[in-house]
Amino acid sequence: RQSPIMSYRGDDSAIPDRLRLDYAPTGRATCKGCGGAISQGEVRCGVKVRSAFHDGFDMHWHHARCGLRRGATGPDSFKGFQRLRWADQAALAESLGQPLDSSKPCVAHAKRVNDMIWQVYDMIAAVPKKNLREALEQNGRFITDKMTPFEIAYTIADLVVNGMLPPCPFCTCNALVGEGGQTRCSGFAAGTSSCSLCVVLVPVTGGKVASADMRDRVGRLQTVEEGVFQLTPPLVRALQGWSIPPDAPASALTGAGR
Repeated sequence: RQSPIMSYRGDDSAIPDRLRLDYAPTGRATCKGCGGAISQGEVRCGVKVRSAFHDGFDMHWHHARCGLRRGATGPDSFKGFQRLRWADQAALAESLGQPLDSSKPCVAHAKRVNDMIWQVYDMIAAVPKKNLREALEQNGRFITDKMTPFEIAYTIADLVVNGMLPPCPFCTCNALVGEGGQTRCSGFAAGTSSCSLCVVLVPVTGGKVASADMRDRVGRLQTVEEGVFQLTPPLVRALQGWSIPPDAPASALTGAGR
């Protein structure tokens, strides 16, 4: 059977966000590299490939150790790298030959913020997806049916710890989300075309830092009225006993505890 004609042209290296990292939501998938099972909760590497069956792309999942061999040049080759737990980031960066240097202030700060985000994430991860979606919607954030529970919960945790973000300066969607030293957009630029905005704010894993103008355009909102993520009742219950740490970026907006 002849494959359909694809509108996308170019070699695989030009595929946008070709490599990504996240955590396997189930234990049902098998690695496209070695054929072994990918355990639930394990770091997995997605490799985006041109589909032989439709005009678009398919995602092939691999163990992280198998995916690292699929053309990565460093941590910045992977979308989602800086969303991982810090221990996983450190181990993967070491495997890529570019270890994270925690003696650098920007790296030490990124580690601390990552720890705070994952503390919130672990407390809200059991909240039903419906309630997590409602929390984002009530805060005016962009959301699609394709967002996984991990993506939704991580986005909420990031906004709680770091504060709210403005609309994307490219696609205008309220879809910006922090990813360590980067800010990415998960919205759509036109129709079903994903917005490709990725701004390096701090060189945690290298990369060219964006201009001051662009950093300002994607910077966190500064006023209490705009910058605080409003917790819904299910989130308040999940975060019972937790208060925002004084060194969290959003604490400058919320004061001591919330």
